Amino acid sequence: MRNSTNPDLIFRKPCVGRLSSLSNDGRRWRVKCIRAGSRLIVKCYPVRADYTQVRHHRGRSRPTQNSLNLRNSIEQFRLLSLNNFSGTDLFVTLTFSDEPDERVFHLDQKVFLERMKYFFRKLRNLTEREIKYIGCREDVNENNEPIRTHVHLLISGASKEEIGKAWPYGEVKKIEKTGQNIDNIIAYCCKTFPHKEDNAQRYIRSKNLVPPDESDSKTLDLRNAEDWDELEAILSYPKEYFEEFYPDYILPDEPKIWQSEFISGYYLNAELVDRHSPDWQVMAKARRLTGV
Repeated sequence: MRNSTNPDLIFRKPCVGRLSSLSNDGRRWRVKCIRAGSRLIVKCYPVRADYTQVRHHRGRSRPTQNSLNLRNSIEQFRLLSLNNFSGTDLFVTLTFSDEPDERVFHLDQKVFLERMKYFFRKLRNLTEREIKYIGCREDVNENNEPIRTHVHLLISGASKEEIGKAWPYGEVKKIEKTGQNIDNIIAYCCKTFPHKEDNAQRYIRSKNLVPPDESDSKTLDLRNAEDWDELEAILSYPKEYFEEFYPDYILPDEPKIWQSEFISGYYLNAELVDRHSPDWQVMAKARRLTGV
C-alpha cells in the first residue's frame, strides 16, 4: 500500500476539457460516511467500472483476498465496538481452568460456543438490564504459539459481581471499565486475528448490537459539475471540507490516501472525532503532553 497526499497522483489535466480520473473510467465515486459512537469515518473511492460482473469462487481464497478479508474483519469488529460500547462498560478476560492442569489446553470450538452460550444465559438471568457483548477467543499468542484457551469480551449491562457469579468454568482474570482505552482494547482483541483461518469465526457478538450508521453515504457522478467540485474538495482540501460539512467533528490527523492493492484506483480514508466527546479531550491532552 503506497500512501500519498499529492493530488497530482489522483488527477491529471487533459489537453482540453475537465480533469479526468486515473481510476477506471472515472465517472462514479463513492463517499461512505460511517458514524460509530463518537467517530465519523469518511471513505472516498472509485466505483468499479465492472461492478455488475459476477465472480465465481473456486477453492481457497487468494492471499490478496485473505488479506482483504482480515482487514474487513478487524474494521467490522472495531466499528461494532465503537458504536455499542462506552467508557462505562466492562472489558473482561475469562479463562478455562477447570480442565486437567496441562501447560497448553485447546478447547474445541463447539464446546467453547456451548459454554459461552450457557454463560450469557446465566448472566441474563442475574440482571434485568439488556446484555450486549462482543469479543474474541484466543488460543495462540501474537507469535502464533499455542496457549491455554481464554476469551476477551466487551460487555454492557452487567456488573462485576454478576459476571463473577455467572462464569463457572474458570477464573475471571481481568475485569475493568474501558474508560478512554477502547481503541487500545480493540487493538488488543484483534492482535491474533491474522493467525485465524480465513474461513474461521474471528469473533463472537450478541445479536442486539446496533450496526454503525451509513445513512449519509452517497455516490458522486463526475459528469455532474457539482459532484466533481465536491470530490475535488474532498481529495485536495480535506481539512477545509470536513470543517465546513461536519462542524461538530474534528480531524485530528491527515487523511490517508493510497493506491489499492486489489482494485486500480486511489482511496481516501479519514477518521474524525466528535469535538464534544471524552475521546477528543483525551487525544487533545495526549498531544499537548507529547508536543505533537
